[in-house]
Amino acid sequence: MEPVTPDESTARPHSPLSRLKVWHLALLVGFVAVAIAQIQDQRMIEPALIALAGAGFAAYWVLGWMGWRLARRFEGRIGAVALLLLYLAGMAALFLVATVAYLVIEHAYLGGTF
Repeated sequence: MEPVTPDESTARPHSPLSRLKVWHLALLVGFVAVAIAQIQDQRMIEPALIALAGAGFAAYWVLGWMGWRLARRFEGRIGAVALLLLYLAGMAALFLVATVAYLVIEHAYLGGTF
């Protein structure tokens, strides 16, 4: 049996992109619950707007997952706490922009004028 060097034992293998962990699925369930609550709270009856809202929440989850995978590459440079704060601020800004875009689309769809 050959000895293991410290570099080999601490190296984390890269997981494939399609591999989901339990917390990913729990987060997805949370996003779906929020989406359902938001849709029910608005009392929408137009199928197109419901589909748009559902697709928007799904896209937000995918972008969040991909964004976190990308952001983790910079953890060594800026630190874990700073990275988390920047990530959360970015996701909040993305959510705000997506909400405004949805409201503009909903207003135009329902026949509103600007």
